[in-house]
Amino acid sequence: MKFILIITIILGIPGEQSKEIELRIPHQNRTECQKAAEKFTFSLPVLSLDTRCEPSKGDQEPEVRGVNL
Repeated sequence: MKFILIITIILGIPGEQSKEIELRIPHQNRTECQKAAEKFTFSLPVLSLDTRCEPSKGDQEPEVRGVNL
């Protein structure tokens, strides 16, 4: 089963509205996806990051999505 690594980046600049960016990266299996997710663990004062692996639904393509919170 294929998995999608979902990386959510939230940028919060004081005095401005937070911005969220979501990246979706396909992987061949859960183990590969989880290894990749571990590489994205860090923290900065104005940047928070969340990663998760989910089973792929059909033919999902890699994508980058920006959303205002």
